Amino acid sequence: MYLESCIVLLLAFIIDQTLGEYPNAVHPVVWMGKCIKFSEKFFLGKSESVEKAGGILIAILIPGLFWLLSFLALASLGDAILRIALAVLLLKASFALKALIAAAKAVEENLGKDLNEARNDLRSLCSRDASQLTEEELVEGAASSLAENLCDSVVAPIFYFCIGGVPLAIAYRVINTMDAM
Repeated sequence: MYLESCIVLLLAFIIDQTLGEYPNAVHPVVWMGKCIKFSEKFFLGKSESVEKAGGILIAILIPGLFWLLSFLALASLGDAILRIALAVLLLKASFALKALIAAAKAVEENLGKDLNEARNDLRSLCSRDASQLTEEELVEGAASSLAENLCDSVVAPIFYFCIGGVPLAIAYRVINTMDAM
């Protein structure tokens, strides 16, 4: 099992670095977001206690659902090659190293050239208002956002994969997606 996990992790990184992100139509994180938004409709606009209870329910059920679906999908595959292939595809969806590096490089490349474009590029890393940031503040913002996103988008999914396999990495990604919404 350890060797299989190492193979899955290595292949997921290779896919990330060569192909990058999946198209939105089939990206599991996009579907996670759609599930979360759909679920919120049942609780938003209700009383404060219903919204809180709904938030707790969503925070437990949606990650649990994605954990269960990925667990069952992987467990149903008896063939090791098919199981590894699916595990690779699912694990890759839980992290985005190539996209993160590209977003940081875009800010870096526009610093000193076009401050407004660098400000615009920073939006790929964080949601802060960069419209009035100086070059130094852009560098600080990019560095701090890169560090945070590296933890959220790469280190944490791999950590959860190491302790609980693909299903836990997927459940983490759902929780992180909720946090970002």
